[in-house]
Amino acid sequence: MPPARYLLYVKTMVKPLLSTFCACTEWAEAAIKAGADHLILEDSKCSIRSYSHDFNTPDFKNVSKMAEKARAINPEILLSFNIDILAHQYHIETIQQLLITLKESNIQTIRLQDPGLVFLVRTIIPDAVFHLSTETGNLNRQSILFHTAQFQRQCLSNELPIKELRDISSSINTELEIQVHGPILIQYSKRRFMSHYLNNKDTQSSVCIRKKAVDHEFKNRTFQFYDNPHGHFMFLHVDRCLIRHVPELVELDLTSLLIDARGESIQYLTQTLMSYRNERNDYMSNPESYQLKNQVSLDEISPRPLKAGFFKINNTDKDWRNLHPTRSIPHEIIGTVIDVVKNNWLTIELNTDLKIGENYTLLSPERKQRNVQLDCLLDAWGKPIQKGKEHQLVKIKWVKGIVPQSIIF
Repeated sequence: MPPARYLLYVKTMVKPLLSTFCACTEWAEAAIKAGADHLILEDSKCSIRSYSHDFNTPDFKNVSKMAEKARAINPEILLSFNIDILAHQYHIETIQQLLITLKESNIQTIRLQDPGLVFLVRTIIPDAVFHLSTETGNLNRQSILFHTAQFQRQCLSNELPIKELRDISSSINTELEIQVHGPILIQYSKRRFMSHYLNNKDTQSSVCIRKKAVDHEFKNRTFQFYDNPHGHFMFLHVDRCLIRHVPELVELDLTSLLIDARGESIQYLTQTLMSYRNERNDYMSNPESYQLKNQVSLDEISPRPLKAGFFKINNTDKDWRNLHPTRSIPHEIIGTVIDVVKNNWLTIELNTDLKIGENYTLLSPERKQRNVQLDCLLDAWGKPIQKGKEHQLVKIKWVKGIVPQSIIF
């Protein structure tokens, strides 16, 4: 007998579409053969995070070629175009040129980050269908309801946990999409912060730059940076991966599961799509006996660690200060750690006196406890002292596991 949670969904489950980005005919062919149901076509002149490097091409003929190739392989394939550029007035003429090409290619579904472009699109494609995809926003039902007037589908924020996704999905009758796999953008600027790598120092150059940077405190964290004529992008050191949660994704009754393989190899795109396709189909064909099969293969090919992120739980949004067990500590809290330099010093803001030669305990927000005998004490300028006083900033030797907002007692 299947578990009760399956009985509710066996009759109502609708297979969610697998959507992915595509910027050339080779990717279109590979994506369709790997199981994509929906291709989001891109051209770097209007697609801000595309790796297609079409900045110097005078037209959008490549978009027409992608659409023609995709329909030849699968006449039922769903096609849209990604205009996620943060449009300034000088972009309008280029966008209008794109829209004429889309109309000629019979591509009527437009994916927007700027809702105001709806009115511009309708002047050229009156029957256009719109999908909204914002990097921020779409975090509450009121916002989502507001946009249902113009947008048939909305891509929800990566910061929504599954509980809130369930609430939204069950209460709003519209097409919803979430990113299930790929990099997470954490910072964007119109300025090209890596333009010094360009030989001609021209910040409007079509040259694109990709770099990595290692966190100086956490050596296992490698952040990705991408710099193109649209600006500067910084990505999280881990990629989002929800393949372990396919049953929960299906039961959310989402219209689309978005897989972002941009910037990686065509083999990575293919393997990722096939893995999600197989997991989705396996679960929907026999939910009561479903078992995960493809997580290991994705871990092996991914250039970054794969994590569920905000989907399940996020510890970074908690105020750890409220979790300190101050009432259960039968000692006086001497101070709070406000800064940590790994392998060097902890900076502490004192509530009362701190003395050389005495024993103390450090307690982190995650409840890691470290006992130390204080044999070295510095003031804020690095001068050795014997005693720290109330409200003073002092430094003690670095202690592994201790982070800002830890307490000393």
